[in-house]
Amino acid sequence: RLEDIPALAAYFLCKFRADATITVQGLAPATLQFLMAHDWPGNVREFRNVIQSACVRATSEILQPHDLPALQSTCSAKSEVRGTTLEQIERDVILRTLQELGGNKTAAAERLGVTPRTLLNKMKRYRAQEAA
Repeated sequence: RLEDIPALAAYFLCKFRADATITVQGLAPATLQFLMAHDWPGNVREFRNVIQSACVRATSEILQPHDLPALQSTCSAKSEVRGTTLEQIERDVILRTLQELGGNKTAAAERLGVTPRTLLNKMKRYRAQEAA
């Protein structure tokens, strides 16, 4: 379940931080969004393996999206992560979430962990960028 991803990530970070050369303390917000955007066909086992691999590969105390190469290769068909900005990734996650929820902005905001007002402001900004 999507709402379990932050708790599972924290659990697995604690479990695998001893294996890392750098003590991993947490996830960058973009990393969490990236994890939440994935479908996880392998369920918890796949998630566990991605976090374990990221802890071993970590280059800083906070996991970044580039610390998840195994996940990036599986997501590359959905959206090209390399060479895109954080704003583009965020926009893709927001639009995909809205599509999954049939356009329900309140439910999308809740799933994404933002207020409905924040979601509406972001959508307004996206429309302005498209118009320009």
